[in-house]
Amino acid sequence: LKSLSRSRKERQEVVAHTKEDVFWPEDLLSVNFPSARVMTYGYDSHISHFFNGPANQNNIMTHGEDLLHRLAGKRSDTYGRRIIFIVHSLGGIVLKEALRRSRGAMDQEVDLKDIYNSTFVVIFFGTPHRGSDYSNIGLAAVNAARAAGFDVNKQLLRTLAIDSEYLRLLREEFSKMLESRRWPVVSFQEAHGLKNIAGLHDKRRTIGKCAGFGGAKDPHYIQVQEVLVRYERDLNQTYSAQAKNSLWIPQIQLRPLDDMTDAYTETLHWLFRPSPTGPGFVEWLKGDECIYWIQGKPGSGTSTAMKHIFGSPNTLASLDDHDTKSQCGWVIIGSFFHDRRTQLQKSLDGILHSMLWQIIERFPDLVRVILKIEELQARLALSNTTPGTVEFLWTTANLKRALFCVLQQNLPRKVCFVVDALDEYEGNYAKMVVFLEKLVVERHPANVIKLCAASRPYNPFIDGFSGRPTLDMEEWTRGDIRRYVNGRLKSHYCVSDLLVNESSASTGGSQSQLESLIQQITDRASGVFLWVRLVVEQLLDELTAGANVPDLQRHLDRFPEDLDEFYRHLIATKVPKQDRFEAYVMLESVLCARGPLTLAQLDLILRLALGRLSIKDDHSRTAEWAKSTSPNMERRIVHCCRCLLEVQDGKFKCFIKQSKSILQKRMPLILYLKLDLMTKYRHW
Repeated sequence: LKSLSRSRKERQEVVAHTKEDVFWPEDLLSVNFPSARVMTYGYDSHISHFFNGPANQNNIMTHGEDLLHRLAGKRSDTYGRRIIFIVHSLGGIVLKEALRRSRGAMDQEVDLKDIYNSTFVVIFFGTPHRGSDYSNIGLAAVNAARAAGFDVNKQLLRTLAIDSEYLRLLREEFSKMLESRRWPVVSFQEAHGLKNIAGLHDKRRTIGKCAGFGGAKDPHYIQVQEVLVRYERDLNQTYSAQAKNSLWIPQIQLRPLDDMTDAYTETLHWLFRPSPTGPGFVEWLKGDECIYWIQGKPGSGTSTAMKHIFGSPNTLASLDDHDTKSQCGWVIIGSFFHDRRTQLQKSLDGILHSMLWQIIERFPDLVRVILKIEELQARLALSNTTPGTVEFLWTTANLKRALFCVLQQNLPRKVCFVVDALDEYEGNYAKMVVFLEKLVVERHPANVIKLCAASRPYNPFIDGFSGRPTLDMEEWTRGDIRRYVNGRLKSHYCVSDLLVNESSASTGGSQSQLESLIQQITDRASGVFLWVRLVVEQLLDELTAGANVPDLQRHLDRFPEDLDEFYRHLIATKVPKQDRFEAYVMLESVLCARGPLTLAQLDLILRLALGRLSIKDDHSRTAEWAKSTSPNMERRIVHCCRCLLEVQDGKFKCFIKQSKSILQKRMPLILYLKLDLMTKYRHW
């Protein structure tokens, strides 16, 4: 087995020159298909060497085995890379034997099975699939040579006898392969070729010469080249689709916007106001500065703002004003860290997957750039789940390399990255800032790339984004907080009825008290929107229970301003003592789970904690519980956890997310919950 290579100058000289002895696999294919690795396999098929020594006694089976092992040895570092076989005459029979052995190889013989699984196209040149009439003449010649005292090999000729048992076996096996893998098969035959070959459903073409061509302009070579070009295009499309699919991870692409709170009506409008009534964000969108940093305390609404920026048409409209002379539009790429879900959602790998997939989705042609990365080609592997397809074994280094290779192309549109919750990244914050800086620096000179990032005001981010345009959420959300509180309280039916009655009676005591209450909540919030939401929910519950406006004032006075203290207050005053253990189990299970929990799973954990279920119980009951208890579980969650844990579209939304330590400080049974209970659940 020989790998073919020549210098570019030598190749061009051969292509430009027409001669009879052109070795076209080396001289032509390696030039016309530079991204392919071209190899040839030669074997001794002479029935006698006469005066030059003894004949080779190997048969078709031996040659096929030799081809398989030699080719597998050449591909030890490129499993899954597709193969186009071009075989001539007896070589077609040898290939069938090699594929038969590869298909039947043991599972642990990965290198041998790879040949069968990686085959993409088979092109036959004058292959005698059913044998040859000339074999009888050859046998007569062999007998004559033997009588003259020469060493001969009769096995090859006997194998090629018309309808020999061995050829029939190979036809049947190859037919099964075609039915299983649906390989494209093309046969080039001299003259009119063979017809009605059982088990070989191919496309047949007639060609003048099968063994050689006169050069690149030989019409017969051009005919072969056209076939190879078509299949190379099909192969590239297959790889492109598989590369793109390998970047798609549903929990990364679909989760963030679903879990993030929508902006309340008429809020965040200030984001797109020009200075001085706005924070300078719109000037950044229209200007030349590359990075904009949004910072905010826990619960201040930075994620809600980032979701609004990602989805608002105002973002694209302002970006389009960046360079009115340019005909290129913008695309917005959104990536969101999340430290309470899967490992990927809080890792750099997850963000890289998300960025790459979105870019390829918008610029499909760029997937070809990724496929040219040598490090990635070396990590192609056969899929264990879908035979015949390729898996891309992504590493952090390959993901980075692919992303920067893409950004260094001349992109047809400008790109704005929106990256939220950098503080939820499970890694070195300073290195993350350096990576984001590279996104906007290491690019093609013609590209325009912007990045808007959001995080809590931690030192690595303060230092890393120093000198960049910055927005502090607490300085700009006061008006939104007042608008939210005013809208939620005044829309409650008890308050609206009360205000209507006072208006008709020409009194305004409750109205003024309510305005004072709204002002106090706005002042005490200190820009923390989450605190406001929890307080408003508690006040609305009191209104529903029959409280009046003065009663709301007394309740507000008892609410702590610190979130941790507020959580403790809710648990101590709102969760009945007999239900607190269930509340702790529910909250801690959702907070400590490695991935999203379902209602049925939480129900199962709760049953284990309360001793209503033994690990010896029948597992088949899980499906019944999932159907019968999910509606009750939602009601139980509302009763036990109040507003601290909600179920939205079958997903949990836990509001104790800024400080997981709250339960550890209040609940000495946490050790039991984490160790004994979760051990029981995993064992069950």
